[in-house]
Amino acid sequence: MKNENRIQEKLKQLLGIDLRSLALFRICIALIIIVDLFQRFRDLEPFYSDSGIFTRALQMSNYLNANYISLHMISGNVYVQAFLFLTAISFAFALLIGFNTKLASILSWVLMLSLHIRNPILSNGGDELLRQLLFWSMFLPLGACYSIDSILHPVQEKLPDKIISMATIALLGQITLMYLITVVFKHRTEEWTNGLAVYYALSHDHYATSFGRFIFKQLELMKTLTYGSYWFELIGPLLLFSPIFTIFIRTLMVIAFISFQMGMGISMEIAIFPWAASIAMILFLPSEIWNNIKLNFFNNLSKSFHKLIITNKKLFDKLDLSKKVISIKLSLGLNVIVALLFLYVIAWNIWTLYPKYKIPDSIQWIGYVLRIDQKWAMYAPPTKTSFWFVLAGTLKNGKKIDLFRDGKPISWKNPRYATKTYKNRHWRAFLLNLGWEPNARPNILPNLSWYFCRKWNEKHFGEQRLTKLETYLFYKEQLLNYKVSGPHKYFIWEYYCN
Repeated sequence: MKNENRIQEKLKQLLGIDLRSLALFRICIALIIIVDLFQRFRDLEPFYSDSGIFTRALQMSNYLNANYISLHMISGNVYVQAFLFLTAISFAFALLIGFNTKLASILSWVLMLSLHIRNPILSNGGDELLRQLLFWSMFLPLGACYSIDSILHPVQEKLPDKIISMATIALLGQITLMYLITVVFKHRTEEWTNGLAVYYALSHDHYATSFGRFIFKQLELMKTLTYGSYWFELIGPLLLFSPIFTIFIRTLMVIAFISFQMGMGISMEIAIFPWAASIAMILFLPSEIWNNIKLNFFNNLSKSFHKLIITNKKLFDKLDLSKKVISIKLSLGLNVIVALLFLYVIAWNIWTLYPKYKIPDSIQWIGYVLRIDQKWAMYAPPTKTSFWFVLAGTLKNGKKIDLFRDGKPISWKNPRYATKTYKNRHWRAFLLNLGWEPNARPNILPNLSWYFCRKWNEKHFGEQRLTKLETYLFYKEQLLNYKVSGPHKYFIWEYYCN
């Protein structure tokens, strides 16, 4: 009996999640969602409306999977899109404070899927990871701790520090899968086996930061980082489930993984991926860490928050839709459903590695509808080509300007930091898609040219009006020993504004 209890406790320690870790994870993922939505909101018209570049007609004819469902496809009106964005921000805020938490997590997930489907070429691995984390966490009691729900509906008995269910296994397993699958892809890639992957990754003008440029000058260091990253991503996820010295090893690995992701984040402009991958590690924090660290500030903040909610309880009661005490147990039916879905995700990942083990056509729709379709082939192989664009406009008076640089004089020189020539990360993702996908250019460039002509001529008159646009792609290929082929100037499109 004692042995059975020890085994159960060890399984709970390895496969369970502390409720306080879950609460901190909820707060962090909600913050990332809110920040991401505000960043996307800046480019609401060009990327999400029919008066912009990426219209619904363009999306439906070229990018929309028949199984995808998106509320953002209902209308191309800017104000309708703005309403959907503000709705998503509202639900993410409810998730942040833990109010109507279950409903907030489900609707945040639905609206995230919808947004990613509306303009898929803006998304990257960080968006995909965020989507998967939110999906599995919907099956967990995100509001059981440090939330308005826990204040309005306190449970009578003392909650356990840690819970275990198929949902905790799936969520922790999803994070582990991401690292292990990408290692297999890297193992098949020459640049990772010969130690040059980081060299090529940091050669990208459109990604490298100033710190990344500093690292790029250290060839031996980059070889060490290449091999170190490979082995860390292989061994690190396994050590997270070490049955011996679990508390010490897991804590060490959580710190190591967060440091690893932050290191990548300050070396390369890779959007929200380092943040999403870092908050995922919060879920692995041992209960003993929470029990032993001093949380005076956090506890004082929690008490003040509790007092505020109690003072305004009548107001929150009117807005409270659940009226139920939070359940920390997953029903047998949901456990079975989550188990089947997790097996499906494992099978999907195996399919990405070995195409002969394809998911049957009859059930592929599950992955696409729930957007648990995924592929973790990050930097495997790393591309060796850097891109940047010049959108050369000709004014009526003959003057040449660059529309991608807000009408500044055209420069054909290689920018020191090409990543800074993009307005923001979404414009970078959008334009790099044009660089990597030549077949997309005939579909996107007419809309892009029309949009820039219209926006410029709405504010400029007479001799300052735009008459013609020419799109140029500059690219260069990184070779061995710091040699470079290029940059090459490539004319790809011409458009007359009249």
